[in-house]
Amino acid sequence: MAAAALARLGLRAVKEVRVQFCPFENNVESTRTFLQAVSREKVRATNLKCSVIVDVRHDGSEPCVDVLFGDGQGNAHCLRLPRPGPERGGERGPPWR
Repeated sequence: MAAAALARLGLRAVKEVRVQFCPFENNVESTRTFLQAVSREKVRATNLKCSVIVDVRHDGSEPCVDVLFGDGQGNAHCLRLPRPGPERGGERGPPWR
């Protein structure tokens, strides 16, 4: 299922992707997987104007993905994706399943 989602990944409506993580923490696997998927040449070709900014920290901070959408009118919307923890469904999966 994850491979199918990555195959459909595109950046057409995205203005900026900002990925922040500490590489020495154990909880960054999904963040790094997302960064690898967004950095693929095929995905980047869907919007050459989209900026992918990587902020590698060495302070033990939580991984974070910020996605800034641009609607062509100059308006931007931000979607912040924090690391899912046990209170958000973590190991068991999302609560809506």
